[in-house]
Amino acid sequence: MQFCFERKWFALDVPQPPLTRAEAIRLVRAGRGFFREAEFAPAGLSEVMDLVKFDPVCKKYIYGDERTAAEDMAFVLFDLWGMPVDVTLYLTAASFEGTAQWEKALPIR
Repeated sequence: MQFCFERKWFALDVPQPPLTRAEAIRLVRAGRGFFREAEFAPAGLSEVMDLVKFDPVCKKYIYGDERTAAEDMAFVLFDLWGMPVDVTLYLTAASFEGTAQWEKALPIR
């Protein structure tokens, strides 16, 4: 699961794998506003080769809607994937431009 941040919006992106096709269908049908990016090309999140390779399910947000994004992330982790709530999650952050990498497998506490 990853977040992508642009100047005017940000997005939650769940590629396949780790998302199975059945999970992708369930996520899109859950009524939370997720969509398969390959079916909505104007979303402008991924390059064509990445769409073919990863077939991501995603959702775009405007700044100020961080709480909804967090709730959607929790839905994927705990409802869709059934992770226990006490699981240790790890964060990696980097930039698509340049070589900046801020965190690598840093546990979220």
